[in-house]
Amino acid sequence: ANDPGDNSFITRFIQERISGPGRQIQLSGVSGALSSQARIQRITVSDANGPWLQIENAQLDWSRLALLRGRLTINRLAADQIVWLRRPDMPPAPKQLPQAETKPFSLPELPVSVNLDDLAVPMVRFAEPIFGQAAEISLAGRLSLADGALDTALDVQRLDQPGGTLGLKAAFSNASRQLDLDVALHEPKGGIAATLLKIEGTPAIDLTLAGSGPLDQVDVNFALDADQTRVAAGLVALRARDDGLGFDVDFGGELAPLIPAQFRDFFAGRSTVKAQGVSKTGGGVRVDTLALANDVLKLDGNLETGASYLRRLSLTGNLGDPSGPPITLPVPGARTRINSAALHVAYGDAANWDGLLVLDRLEAAGCSFADMVDV
Repeated sequence: ANDPGDNSFITRFIQERISGPGRQIQLSGVSGALSSQARIQRITVSDANGPWLQIENAQLDWSRLALLRGRLTINRLAADQIVWLRRPDMPPAPKQLPQAETKPFSLPELPVSVNLDDLAVPMVRFAEPIFGQAAEISLAGRLSLADGALDTALDVQRLDQPGGTLGLKAAFSNASRQLDLDVALHEPKGGIAATLLKIEGTPAIDLTLAGSGPLDQVDVNFALDADQTRVAAGLVALRARDDGLGFDVDFGGELAPLIPAQFRDFFAGRSTVKAQGVSKTGGGVRVDTLALANDVLKLDGNLETGASYLRRLSLTGNLGDPSGPPITLPVPGARTRINSAALHVAYGDAANWDGLLVLDRLEAAGCSFADMVDV
């Protein structure tokens, strides 16, 4: 039998260890804390403004013997219900200094292997402030992280209307460098994604992200549909090079249906983003080609950085048409408009900045400027 005094001591010990700045965690009804079948009636996570997350009847079925052999084996991690009341007020994350050298991506090598056979939460309730609409979902999944290899899967089902699903499968090995990624989101009209992104009319959303192959020889494909119409698609290709990991990004689509009506002129026609370059072995990034374009915008450039500083930069761009109507810029307030603009920026060749900015009939904050030139 469990000693209530022992459980009280263990509860306080756990609470102190898992709480932190801006995060207080309270455990209630702890039983079997030192056994392979542990239960917690309620877990409450709070910040300075009070509770923001509650977990009801959490259950942990795990192997204590396996831990002695360097394996954290969890047969089942479950909860009857999770309630997310609001977004937490968390302290800002500490700034991290840039790395002096670019290192290849790798999974952490943990002192113990981790294996979760079954994650099961039949009900997760989100209050309206989280996504802009109340929602109920279920979670099911698994995870294995051992010897520098990850294999995980997560299935999310929306239980209330209008329904929807999110599926994730991901695997990666430090040894083989093999990546397998498959993400699929399907939501009917009025779903969480369209509401969260504030897309007009909250259309049905279908999103896929998939790729399989060695990390230095893999193509990752992306596709996004709104109301069964393809609005964006793209490819990120990674290739090993003598000077680092090369990348080739090619993205395009008719983005206007996803954009608030007042900003659609800025995204008129087919928008494209292309970038080619390399993440350098010695640190930093070189972008040999950068091109953004649609019916009203054209921006071309290239750049190179060291491990923590800018080596060179070149940007040339044009926006709008001097003889055409004004364009509303996608900035807060939707009240900044311009007929046309031209930009040229250069840095690095002569170790000095060189630039030219021309603005034609700018309207902002209740003020109008016929022409502005900044050199």
